[in-house]
Amino acid sequence: MSTRVVLLRHTPDPDRVCAAAAASCYSASGAASLDGSMDAEKVRRVLGSAVRKGHHSVLEHASFTFSLEGVSRAMTHQLVRHRIASYSQQSQRYVRLDRPDFTTPPEVARRPGAREAFDRAMGEAWTAYSRLLEAGCPRRTPGTSCPTPPARTSP
Repeated sequence: MSTRVVLLRHTPDPDRVCAAAAASCYSASGAASLDGSMDAEKVRRVLGSAVRKGHHSVLEHASFTFSLEGVSRAMTHQLVRHRIASYSQQSQRYVRLDRPDFTTPPEVARRPGAREAFDRAMGEAWTAYSRLLEAGCPRRTPGTSCPTPPARTSP
């Protein structure tokens, strides 16, 4: 699967919104009146000043919603880990994968022997996972879980 990134929606005039929010922190006037009174140069100066001072939270007033497809689970976990935005991720618990698309690390892809071992291991992992599903381990029903393994007995 190839990577696909699509911008779904965004805040109109995001620089102006963020600058109005920043300026309101240092002004007796509210953001609404400041928004209407700033020209493009003032917006640039206010945002530049806020960022230089480390007042980065004002940048959170802009919103951009992207759809990302064909990216690795490792990449999406880094996005979530650093929490720079809000995320909604396709659930492998509820969405059945008929054929997995594994992301091969570049170093592994460059080495033929490593690539073959990686592909074999991913195929074996998928086979084991599929067997769990066939054995009655539901994924798509909220509130259900895999059967409890039998209790181990001591010799």
